[in-house]
Amino acid sequence: IRWNVEIPTLFESGAGLHRLRAMARVTPEYTFGLARRGEIDFGFSTGAQIDRYGNINITCLGPYEKPQVRLVGPVLQTEHFSQFGREYVVMDHQPRRFVNTVDFITGAGYLDSAHAREHAGLRASGPRFVVTELAVLGFNAATKRMQLESLHPGVSVGLVQERTGFPLLVPDAIPITPPPTDEELAILRHRVNPHGRLLPREA
Repeated sequence: IRWNVEIPTLFESGAGLHRLRAMARVTPEYTFGLARRGEIDFGFSTGAQIDRYGNINITCLGPYEKPQVRLVGPVLQTEHFSQFGREYVVMDHQPRRFVNTVDFITGAGYLDSAHAREHAGLRASGPRFVVTELAVLGFNAATKRMQLESLHPGVSVGLVQERTGFPLLVPDAIPITPPPTDEELAILRHRVNPHGRLLPREA
């Protein structure tokens, strides 16, 4: 793996990395070592399914031995969820993605109860937030079940629950997700996504 934090644009193809002048060459073993020593603070993930305890699936739909669909596979997601300090998940909010129990646990959330991670020998930290186009979701401190943290402007609790394949925990008071500031939008549009490849420039 070659790292160069000063290049203005990352190529869409990984093959371009072999043609870039690198500031450092980092082996996969080194990266795995960082994770196992607990030196990676956070990561980002997505998946085909996520369940009420934050377990995520990007391996298969249906039984593992005879799946209906074989998906891309772990792609370091197992390490993200077991060894990183915390994980942030970005998902489309649809019932087929928010399921009661995932078909396969690629990344271990809180498994099936409040203390299941510790009993399985995993770090206590698990997924922190799940961000969708409707809301921000978190995990209840006592039960580790998914709960509603905030609603995006114009979204109702009923719509979020309708798009979720299991009962969400809903607190009495639910804040509205604050919109991004002008400075944050400028960074996203002009530094992170200057060519409109990730999102349309007007987004």
